[in-house]
Amino acid sequence: MKKTRSRARREEIQQTLRNMQQEKAERERGDRIRAKLAEKKREIRKRVQQGGKTFYLKRSEQRRIELDDKFETLRKSGKLQSYLAKKRKRNASKDHKSMPYRRRAEAVE
Repeated sequence: MKKTRSRARREEIQQTLRNMQQEKAERERGDRIRAKLAEKKREIRKRVQQGGKTFYLKRSEQRRIELDDKFETLRKSGKLQSYLAKKRKRNASKDHKSMPYRRRAEAVE
């Protein structure tokens, strides 16, 4: 990349590198989530063998596991606070937009 003289070629290489890094991170994330879901299924099978009832994970439970993984990785990387701040700001903006015009002016004051 340093040997490339053309600015356009260098940017193209950097973009390709970023894409590859994102794909790798997404693959790793998917693997972690699949492993956690597989562990949960093993626990369920174990309970069934011990005489418990069969049940399947709800979609909401699967989403919760995905969110747990997401927040755990954010916490480990130290980006959790900035993510939560952005999320808070985004939600406040949505609330502000949905408020009627008159009340919006009163809320600002």
